[in-house]
Amino acid sequence: MRRLSTAFLTLLLALAWAGTPAWAVPSSTEITITGGGWGHGVGMAQYGAKGMADSGSTHPQILAHFYQGTALADLSSTSLNVPDPLRVGIHWVDSNGAQRFDRTSVSFTAINGNVSVCLSGETSTCSYTAVPGDTWNVSVVSGKCTLKKNDVVQASGLACGISMKWSGQPTVRLSIAGKIYARGSVQLLPVGSPTVTSVHMVVDVGIEEYVYGIGEMPKSWDLDALKAQAIASRTYGAKIAAARASAPLSVCSCHLRDSTSDQVYLGWSGESDAVYGPIWRSAVDGTSDDVVTYNGSVAETYYFSSTGGRTENVGDVWGSNQASYPYLVSVDEPWSADYANSDCKVSKIRWCRSTTAGTIAAAYGMSEVTSVSIIARYVSGSPSDIVIRGLDSKGADVEKHATGGAFMTALGLRSGASHHVYTIEGFGVPRLAGANRYSTATAVSKYGYPSGADVVYVATGEHFPDALAGGAAAAHEAAPVLLVQKSSIPSATKSELSRLSPGRIVVLGGTAVIDDQVVTDLRAYAGTVTRVAGANRYATSAAVSKAAFTSSNVAYVATGVDFPDALAAVPAAVQAGAPLLLVRPDELPTVVSTELKRLGATSIVVVGGVAAISADVVSSLAEGGRSVTRIDGATRYALSANVSKATFAAGGGVAYVVVGTEFPDALSAGALTGPKPGPVLLVQTDSLPAVVANELTRLAPGDIYIVGGPAVVSDSVSGVLSSYVR
Repeated sequence: MRRLSTAFLTLLLALAWAGTPAWAVPSSTEITITGGGWGHGVGMAQYGAKGMADSGSTHPQILAHFYQGTALADLSSTSLNVPDPLRVGIHWVDSNGAQRFDRTSVSFTAINGNVSVCLSGETSTCSYTAVPGDTWNVSVVSGKCTLKKNDVVQASGLACGISMKWSGQPTVRLSIAGKIYARGSVQLLPVGSPTVTSVHMVVDVGIEEYVYGIGEMPKSWDLDALKAQAIASRTYGAKIAAARASAPLSVCSCHLRDSTSDQVYLGWSGESDAVYGPIWRSAVDGTSDDVVTYNGSVAETYYFSSTGGRTENVGDVWGSNQASYPYLVSVDEPWSADYANSDCKVSKIRWCRSTTAGTIAAAYGMSEVTSVSIIARYVSGSPSDIVIRGLDSKGADVEKHATGGAFMTALGLRSGASHHVYTIEGFGVPRLAGANRYSTATAVSKYGYPSGADVVYVATGEHFPDALAGGAAAAHEAAPVLLVQKSSIPSATKSELSRLSPGRIVVLGGTAVIDDQVVTDLRAYAGTVTRVAGANRYATSAAVSKAAFTSSNVAYVATGVDFPDALAAVPAAVQAGAPLLLVRPDELPTVVSTELKRLGATSIVVVGGVAAISADVVSSLAEGGRSVTRIDGATRYALSANVSKATFAAGGGVAYVVVGTEFPDALSAGALTGPKPGPVLLVQTDSLPAVVANELTRLAPGDIYIVGGPAVVSDSVSGVLSSYVR
């Protein structure tokens, strides 16, 4: 996956993958969700606008970046029919913290001048006048409205359609329901028919008056950021209000709500600050009538607080038809990170949420949780698919999926302002593992080839040479490597073959390792099954190369006597689009020499020291003027680190970790580095070699996956590895 622009937004995934045995995480284990970004992620990031403005960008440049392909135009020149006045519904918060628009009682007071109180049907002349110092109240009683002044009833049995109007704006203002309004008029509209149960309070304003009262960005920010916000707010308000003009929202009898559901409208409080109020008004006045358009039509200018490095595609967030919103696409947004608080627990840009493994298990109806893995992300980096695995009440394996937002909601960790890009800490890094080598190969295949594969390579799981030699070829053909026994196909392999639904299967090795009956049985899973084999492991490696590669300027060579060098070499060969050939420590097999000539290889990379491949073999490889480069290491662990360093650049990417003392779990890892490129690094069961730790520090990977269960790479190593994910 693409690396995010800040270190705190990296992937710290969880424990296991499909096919894993049920090793449960203690319920009391603390799980921390660490993330960046606040809001839905679609459109303009406000902290991004601030960062661009602080760096010298103008408001048209800011808007053009976040709303791709758009232009600015006068609202009056468009065909959009914006209601005038525009009706804004004013909410209140009940004792449960819920936003509500229905009221049974509303109190108000005039400020700096008189306010006319008009009863239902009154237009030019109003029955009452509120003067400063008096407190008025409208309440719903028995389906009618009662009007009081200073707790004295002025009129009762009124139709509940009452309005407040005043001149001398904005000096004369109305304080109502705990808020102050200086522009437009305020209406109390009856709710309920035929019996009125409550009223909606709405503010009727023109579109420019509406933008004056917006409270969506700190008014102390740079003027160009404020102008970008003013235009985005005007555009959004006009577009949405026009869409609702013929059918106002029933929840508020309004075109727009003064909440994050639409836009926060503060009325006079949005412009009253003595220092920054005039600056905001100048931003509004300086962009008067300006709106964002796409191909001549007014756009839907969504915005939000901050990101974890990129904005979102609208289709990923709301399931909208992305083609209908070509301007609401994911774009780079590195500026939010510049304003992140170092303490993620108090920042809205960088944040932390804590829970326990037991809470996760309970949320998903499990007795215990065994893994929580973010297995897919949108281009922004926000989770698109989280797999929660555990045990049900009977001890059987169970697996559930969730999006990032649904996962946070299920745990009660989301706020009213959603936060989207995050990682999960506390489980260590994720594993691609199963109960045995066959199901581990299946887990690797599921991760690397989630949508199936046209070609599948099959090798014996009892020996290493064929699978390792076939890894580069399999990756070259976008094929996973699955394992079989000499005389049978394990059930895990059968299930995965059915899921992959290949058109072709390539069997690696002769009848000494895979019986003809197995080949026959494999025909139930693909239209074509072919065997690629040689007289020995060296000849098989040459045959595999010949079958998969028409030619190659580069070839990788490793010893066929042991597995670690070849294992580390496969990802490098895959990156180079080259085959991997096996040689003897002291001899270049004729069949391999012949294959090198057929390939037309002019550059050879030898992986392994002189004990693995002698100087004489290197000399033979150099015949014909070929260049030969050797990658060596003092130990198998150092060699894997050196191959990684020679092949993979630092920053983002994926690193795969396998135990360096046993081959079974690693047999299928090589093919994985085709669709998911990254080095294969070797570790010890209970420790992370220093040379590998140094290479992980250099790589700063965005993901680390362990191939194999905790019996081969311990949970303690998994926990240590999580600290290297950036």
